[in-house]
Formats: sequence, C-alpha cells, structure tokens
Amino acid sequence: MAANTIIINTVNRFPQQNKNDCLNFKPGVNVLVGPPNTGKTQWFKLIDYMFGNIDPIEEELSEEIIEKYDYATMQITIAGQPLCIERHWKDVGLVTKTIVDGEPLGKNEFNEKLLSLLNIPIVHYPQGNPYGSRSWPTLSWRSLLRHIYRQQRFWNDIADKQPDSEQHACLLQFLGLAKYVFSDEYGSLINNTRKINELKLKKEQYLSMLQEISVEVIGSDDLSVAITQPSIDFASNKLQSQIDSLRNKRQSILSNNLEEVSRQTNGQPLLKLGEDLVQLNAKRSDLINALDKTEIRINELEGYLILLKNEIIRIERAEIAGNILSPIKITHCPACDREIQSSEPDSERCILCKRPLQTKTNVGIDPEKRLEFEQKQLRGEAQEISELIKTIQSEKEFQKKELQKCNEDITRIQNKLQPFREAPSMIVPPELTMYDMDIGRLQERVQQLNRISSSLKKRESLTEEINKIQKEVSDLERKVTEQNILIDYEKVALDLEDSMNSYLNFIQTSRPKLWSQNKINFELNNKEFYFKIGNRKWTTKLGGTTTLIFLMAYHYGLLSQTNNQNKNYPGLLLIDFPAELDDGTIVKDKENFILEPFLNLLNKPNMTNAQIIAAGSSFEGLTGSNRIELDQIWK
Repeated sequence: MAANTIIINTVNRFPQQNKNDCLNFKPGVNVLVGPPNTGKTQWFKLIDYMFGNIDPIEEELSEEIIEKYDYATMQITIAGQPLCIERHWKDVGLVTKTIVDGEPLGKNEFNEKLLSLLNIPIVHYPQGNPYGSRSWPTLSWRSLLRHIYRQQRFWNDIADKQPDSEQHACLLQFLGLAKYVFSDEYGSLINNTRKINELKLKKEQYLSMLQEISVEVIGSDDLSVAITQPSIDFASNKLQSQIDSLRNKRQSILSNNLEEVSRQTNGQPLLKLGEDLVQLNAKRSDLINALDKTEIRINELEGYLILLKNEIIRIERAEIAGNILSPIKITHCPACDREIQSSEPDSERCILCKRPLQTKTNVGIDPEKRLEFEQKQLRGEAQEISELIKTIQSEKEFQKKELQKCNEDITRIQNKLQPFREAPSMIVPPELTMYDMDIGRLQERVQQLNRISSSLKKRESLTEEINKIQKEVSDLERKVTEQNILIDYEKVALDLEDSMNSYLNFIQTSRPKLWSQNKINFELNNKEFYFKIGNRKWTTKLGGTTTLIFLMAYHYGLLSQTNNQNKNYPGLLLIDFPAELDDGTIVKDKENFILEPFLNLLNKPNMTNAQIIAAGSSFEGLTGSNRIELDQIWK
C-alpha cells in the first residue's frame, strides 16, 4: 500500500495587531515569486518550523518576524483529512510543542502522529556500524523532511549535513524497503550479535584477570601458563599429598605423647572420659532448650487463665446489673413525658409498643440460666488450665533437677581431665606446632584452588550463554537472509534511476547543451547507496549548473514515487532556489525550464494529490502553476 500524500492549503502568520498574513496553496505546482528581501525564504522557514522543528526560534526565523507575529497556523490535508497545525513561539509553555487540531504534541509524539497519518512505517536504523554500541534511533519525519524541503543554503548534497547512514535510511524508507531492511528480526540479530561479542570479550577479560590473580595469590608453577581444570586438580592433589604427609608425622608425635600422658596419669581412660563429656554437653543443651520451651508454655497458660478469670468477673457483673435493672418499668412516654395509663392492667402486651411480652415460654432459654451456664463453663475451663499449669510446673522442676545433675557430672569429668590437659603442655615438642602451621597454610591454598575452580566454572556458564544466543542468531540470520532474498534492490534502484534520467531527457529536449554528462546510475543495497554519473561519483563529476540539474532530477525521481505501490514518498516537494550557486552560477534564468518537467509530472491523472511549492525570482511565463507574488520589502 502506497503512503498517503500531504497537501499544504494555507499558512497564516498572526500579529498582535492588524490583519494576519496568509499564503494560499493548491495541489500541483505553486511558485512563490518576488524580488530579494520580500520574505520568500522566511515563509519556507516557517513551514519547516510548523512541521515540528524544535530548534530555538531565534535560529529559524528572522528577528523581525519573531517580534511582529505571535503565532502561526498551517492548514494541511493528509489523505483527504484536514488538519490544523499551530506554533506559539511567545508562549513559554508551548515553545517546543506542535499543536495539531488543538492537541499540543512533543517532538516524538508529533513525529509518530504524522508518520501514522501518512501511513509511513516507523523504523529504527543503525548510525554507522550496525554492530556498534550506539542504539538505533527512530527514522523521524524530520529526517525525511530533509529530502522533501530543499533549503536555499543547501545545494551541495541530496540532503546537506545529513550522515550517509541517515541518507541511506531515508532512501530505503521512501522506496518502501526500510521496513524489510531494518526489520525487527534484523534488529534482534544485531543486538544478539553485539551480546555475543560483549560476552566473548567479557570471557577473555575474566580469564585474563583470573589467571593474573591466581598466579599472584597461589604462587603455583602448575598454573603459570594457563588456568585449566586438570591443572587445578593436579595442584590440589599435590597439596593434599603434602597435607597427608604432615598429618601422619603429627599423628606419630601425638601417639608417642599419648603413651607418655597415659603413663603420667596412671592409665586413666582418656577416650572414655572425652566421649562422656561430649554426651553430657549435648544433654545439657537439650535440657536448656526444653526448659525454655516449658517456661514459655507456662507463661502462655497463665496469661490465658487471667483472661478466663476476667471474663467470669464480667459475667458476674452483668448478672448483678440485670437483677437491678430488670424490675424497672417505663412509667412515662419517652416522647411527651406524660404518665402512661394502661387500659388493661393484666395485659400480656407491652403498654408502649403493644407487642406480646416475652415470657419464659416464648423467649427460649431463661437468661438467668444462660448466664449461669456460661459461668459454669468458664470456671470449669479455668480449673482445667490451673491443673495443667501445676502439671507443667512439676515438669519444669524435674528439668531443673536434671540440668543441675548434668552440670555436676560435667564438672566431675572436667576435673578428671585436668591432669591430661596439664601433662601434654609439658612434653609437646615444637615440631607439632610447625606441622600445624604448615598444614593450615596448605589447606588455605587448597581452599583458594577450590574457589578458583568455582570461578573457572563461570567460563562454562558464559560459554553456554554464548551458545544459546548463537542458536538464536542462526535462526535470525536465516530469517533475515530470506527477507533480503525477497528484496529486489536492483528493480527499486532502477525505478528511481529511470525517473531521474527521464527528467534529464526533459531538460535535454528544452536545453540540448545544458546537460553534457552521461546518464545517472543508482546503486542500492542493504548497507549503502551510490549515485554515479557514468562510472564516477556525482559529487566529483559535476559543476554548478549540472549539480543544480542533478539535485532537481533527484527530487523529480522521488516525487515520481508518489502513489506507487509499496512506496512511501508523501507527494510533497518544497524548493527554495538560491539567487546563485557556490560557483557563481545565476539560477534566475534557469527556474522555468527546471520546473517544467514537474508541471508535466503533476498533470498526470495519478498525481493530482501531489504538490510542489517553489520560491524564485520571477518564473515568468511558467503556465499551469499557482503564482503567488510578494512585494513587501523587509529591511
């Protein structure tokens, strides 16, 4: 489906006083003419400003325009739908807002709304290297406008001061290829490829740092070249062998010392005493825990018993209050305070509400018996809780006695072990301490190797993550390749190339000697594009006049894509001709024949919804155009 077209109907500037200035445009070719300093360029800059330019107004419009006018409006039509665009540069809250049909929109909101109305897909494109760290920006309406609006000062490139990558993206968008070239799959492919490169770099840096730290911390020659799991295992086993050797020597010394200690302590059963001490300490810990739990249980039950007793007291108070208040009768009317006279002294109905009085036969359970029942239940429950507390108190006392007995047994065994503790201190050789220090040092190195082994496994997790993403990349590459196969770059490029050369044919017919170059060649792919004159780039081949003709051929080629199936050119062209080009070429005498091919193009039946607005010095004799003359000179 082709993109919708945009038509500018009117542009208005509103001053603080007097009548507003207004330009009325029509579909087809519009020419804005007038001598120098009549404000043609200022009108074009205003149109550009109305199309969402948020640069400071002082950089866009002249000081005279800014001071004289308060705001501007532009009436446009997109696909037959009228829209009103407003800009208020003197309202601080609206300086950066573009108002569309009364709704203030920010830069991004306006961009999305306009592209949506034009039926141009929103895409993201790479700036420079697609695999670089920069995120892909949105290809905005402002970027596309650089190829639609040719400013008076920019006649050196197809879109001056726009990077090649952005120019390439704009061309792909106009030619209907951007949504395929910059597809979601391609974006995911780039992101995943970037992740793989980052993970590989991270893996290399991690291993390099781990190697450096490991050699410095462990100081093992077994890991001096590279850290590998077999090398770690070999170094760990080597250290463990040294630890086992030291432990055997230590054990030999301890065995000899144990015999000496047994001799000095008359053969006391050392191992048996040690086992008993361990068991008693465990029993003591269990008794302390049990005693704590018993204490908590007693506190809970005592608290509950207090609640029950308080409830019994409240019920007793309620019973007493009932006995006091029940005989009290209503003697006076609560409304008028007059004494109530009963016409039926022995009536079974209430003398006030006339409803039957409640008796023991129609109220169910007797309230007095109900209170008595509740009291009996609560007293019984309180009695049970009291007995349970006594039982648990007895258990607590038993636990205290057991704990005291256990402490006494521990003290007794510790007294028996005292000779064993004193004897070794007198006969332990200094080698034992050295062995302990060496064993501790080696064990620490083994632990460090184990930590390095765990860290080395992170390499495996990084590898697994890389492999997982690589599988996704393979699938995405297949999908992107399939999409690129379906894109006929050559045909699309040939369509634009033919349109540009058709423009040159029109020029050659009216001015045979003006274009003395070869035909234009256009090459396009998913990464770059080239305009060539013959076999050379157009920028190195052309002079002033031929550059002017080439750039107009470019705009003619783009405008020819209007209403073409699957193309996204919005059918609008804004041209502000300069008085002369950089090489001194005068443009005034070339304005008519440069625009005549556009008149023929927009007179075709399928181009009635396209529009050109061009500004120049005279355009004398240019028939078929909507001519707007400006005569006020701005100083």
